[in-house]
Amino acid sequence: MSMFSIDAGERSSGRTLTSIVVGRIRKLISSGALRTGERLPSREVLASKFGVSEFVVRRALAELSADRLIAGRPRIGHVVLRRGVMPKERLVIDVSTENFGSYASRVSTAESFRALSKRGYRVVPVTLGVDARETAYLAPLADAMKSTPDFVFVRTCGSRQSLVCRMVADGGVPFATVTLGTALRNSSRCIGTIRLEKDAAIRAMVQDCVKCHVRSALQVDFAKDTYVDASSDLRARGIFVERLSIPLVKCLDLDDVVETARLAVEQRIASGTMPDIIFVADDYLSLGVIAALRRRRVEPPRDVRLVVYANRGSGLFAGDEYARIELDPFADGREIARCIADYFSTGTFGRYANPLAYRRGKSFGL
Repeated sequence: MSMFSIDAGERSSGRTLTSIVVGRIRKLISSGALRTGERLPSREVLASKFGVSEFVVRRALAELSADRLIAGRPRIGHVVLRRGVMPKERLVIDVSTENFGSYASRVSTAESFRALSKRGYRVVPVTLGVDARETAYLAPLADAMKSTPDFVFVRTCGSRQSLVCRMVADGGVPFATVTLGTALRNSSRCIGTIRLEKDAAIRAMVQDCVKCHVRSALQVDFAKDTYVDASSDLRARGIFVERLSIPLVKCLDLDDVVETARLAVEQRIASGTMPDIIFVADDYLSLGVIAALRRRRVEPPRDVRLVVYANRGSGLFAGDEYARIELDPFADGREIARCIADYFSTGTFGRYANPLAYRRGKSFGL
């Protein structure tokens, strides 16, 4: 079999043909099978050897050129610039947003930094501000991009994520994102998106609701920016769901999140009957909901069952008072680092494995 051939296993792996070709050529350069200064076969020949279209080869060559492993032009040919870059030479930019730099984000970023640094990569955390002007908001990232990073991990969410991704893609740098709510349509430079696995935890919570004969639920969330959404699962089991959504764009910091949620839930309690269960899709929203319940003298779980999103280790919901759906931010950071390291070694963003966990707590006396 030719060193360029793509086997059946690779074709059925779920990876794009472009990423397979990029990974194969990257390995050939790293191993020395393709030496510095050696000319690659023509685009037509590569397409034939790989068994793919010339379009796929053209995109793969463009990506390898952006990574500074090869250089050249169509019809003239490409040459290998150097043997694969060693990990210690790799520069990773880790982008997050200041106004929602919560406990989980800070811990995850620190864990990623620690794990990548141990592997020999150079990591530059970039924190974007709260300025509404696009130029000012992106200024820290624009400065960091001048250092020609090898990879960018984008932790920003919502509408701001598209601004960050566009700047990174325009710079020709591979990047990956994390999904908060609806997945963003990214450019071809986006080589992976982390989707937090929450289905098993939500199913376990819904099963407890069914066992306890829950008939109505109030979900407090961030609307389109919500990623721990239980509404469809609850409705599928015949439970009436009302959503109370807090506009994320109107919250400038975490204190605003808590206060906005408190006011909204107080108004909801005052204007309607209590649901059987309140499901809160964010830890700081949960603080506002709990404050509202206390002010209205509503006691979980006697008056209403309460399920909150929580970050393990934050101390916000110590003990077992409420049911929780938890993310482990320490494991999250290590998993993100491993996925990035996988990209550098194989050309494919690794598979994230840190599912959310369900804790029954006192909300369900089963």
